[in-house]
Amino acid sequence: MSKLTFDDFVGNEGAVQKARLLIDEAVNNTHGRIPDMAFLGAAGHGKNTLAEAIASETKRKLLVINSTVIRDPFQFRGLVMDLSTNNEQGSIIVIDECHALNRRIQDNLLTATEHPRELHTSHKEQVFTDKLPENLSLIFATTHAASIGPALMSRLEPIEFLPYSTAEQLEMAVKYMERRHKVSGAKLDAKCMIQVAQRARNGRQVARFCDTIVRYMNKNKINKLDDKAIQECFDVLGVDKNGLTRVDRIMLGHLQKMNTHVGLDTLDAVMPVTKKEIKDCIEPYLLKKNFIIRTSSGRMITTKGRLALKTENS
Repeated sequence: MSKLTFDDFVGNEGAVQKARLLIDEAVNNTHGRIPDMAFLGAAGHGKNTLAEAIASETKRKLLVINSTVIRDPFQFRGLVMDLSTNNEQGSIIVIDECHALNRRIQDNLLTATEHPRELHTSHKEQVFTDKLPENLSLIFATTHAASIGPALMSRLEPIEFLPYSTAEQLEMAVKYMERRHKVSGAKLDAKCMIQVAQRARNGRQVARFCDTIVRYMNKNKINKLDDKAIQECFDVLGVDKNGLTRVDRIMLGHLQKMNTHVGLDTLDAVMPVTKKEIKDCIEPYLLKKNFIIRTSSGRMITTKGRLALKTENS
């Protein structure tokens, strides 16, 4: 695929407009400094995609570091210095899931966001100082903004990412099928793409659904996507017309049987997933769709949630 640009980005127009403004001086200037940013929002709502577009628009190298695997300050130092050495075109480092970055590494990065840029790495009683190029910029991406220390956050330009609407996810699905898989026009049924948009929880899932659909079309030699094919794809994925997965339905089923407020520990005991997965992955979607409510006493299924189960099982 060709490199992403701002024109390829769907939704979150406010985030795109602010990014355009922040990088304006660096678009045609390889030595221009891009302000360091904090990308704040739920998973799958375009944070890494916008970073890729920024790197493309400014013709800079892009490095995405997953903070969950960084435990040693020297490990982080090695990654940063390797990208910075002999790199005239400039670079952008995305520190993904930065809430997992321990506070010591966050503190080391404070001077990396100042003028001049320097990376301080402390070890026992020693502090190692490395000069960084001014055309290196940092993007801290997180789903938990409060986990970024106040001192670091005060040095960053915050950009918030909001959930996509169904219309935006529809546009995203059509663009992705055209861009990634060269499937468009007569090969696509608009109603099928609407189903993708309605069942997906975020932009990342839109892309995954589209990838699976194309695999299914190729395997079964389907030239045009129709309602039968799309339904068979979602049956394989285990995602119903309400966007519920098999695990979602298991949780709703337990809540329906218990018919009372249920605590997280109780759900953890009966569910085939961990407590963290329930809290971070399953529950937010069920709350968003108003299939459950949550109070200080626990979670409880709603009438809408019961109807979703009944409709799927009928």
